[in-house]
Amino acid sequence: IAADPLSGRHFLFDIGTTLSAQGATTIITTEAEIRDPRFFPEATTADTIIGLHFSVHDERQRRRLEVVKARGATPLSGLHGLELGTVGIVVSPRLEARVVQAARTPLTRSDSGEEEFAPAPEADAVSRASFDLPSLDELLTGGLTQATTTVVIGSGGTGKTLLGMHFALAGIRAGEPVVFLGFHEDRRQLLLKA
Repeated sequence: IAADPLSGRHFLFDIGTTLSAQGATTIITTEAEIRDPRFFPEATTADTIIGLHFSVHDERQRRRLEVVKARGATPLSGLHGLELGTVGIVVSPRLEARVVQAARTPLTRSDSGEEEFAPAPEADAVSRASFDLPSLDELLTGGLTQATTTVVIGSGGTGKTLLGMHFALAGIRAGEPVVFLGFHEDRRQLLLKA
């Protein structure tokens, strides 16, 4: 809505810092192309940027998810499969990203002297906010860092609202207070999506 591009950046920065000072973990969704350079200045104010992609190849629809930026985490890189269905969202990390992650996991010696991969360090449950989507939480090294701002960017129909709803429901399941603000769908439409 703002005529000045800097106004959007200032708004995101102000709302993000104000809410994080209150201890809130915030997700803001916006309709844009993730690689659009006009949007990038606004996105840089976020602690995490998740891009949702939609394309059609050989008459098949493809949805992908990309963790573009994640302060304080080492996300699995690349475009990962994203499926929207009756159970909600299913994320399928790229095989190559999983192989790279496994290669970074240090080897240890078992009691019998054989080398084996050490278990991956678990993310600190106190400082991470889960989507309750195991594959996505894995991409984000255990979830979002609490008291941060995440921007989810994608074109229409890529799953931004559904991803936000997953996050809200995960917060409710974890006993967290949750506020879900939507400016496009009314209550009936959100219930249908849920």
